[in-house]
Amino acid sequence: MGAGSITNTLVYTYSGDGVRVAMAVDGVETRWIQDVTGLPEVFSEVSGGSATLYLYGMARLAQVENGAFAWFLGNALDSVTSRIDRSTGIPLCVLCTVHVDP
Repeated sequence: MGAGSITNTLVYTYSGDGVRVAMAVDGVETRWIQDVTGLPEVFSEVSGGSATLYLYGMARLAQVENGAFAWFLGNALDSVTSRIDRSTGIPLCVLCTVHVDP
């Protein structure tokens, strides 16, 4: 097996306030609609004809992606540690470590 090369073209688009509003990887664009009053929070993400909506209360609570609803679970620092699929109740980890007391 020989050495290979991976080349991707990345293009980022920013608003006048310096908030990233779009990203394209090899021509496939992802766009974000954000609330920029304070720290920017993503309300909607569109990529390849698929849309994801994010629901907020005091923090990010849930997402709706292609009609599938999922809850976000966080820790004491208000970081998202996992996601629960509404239809199955099964945790779907999102960059998380699950801690279980013995």
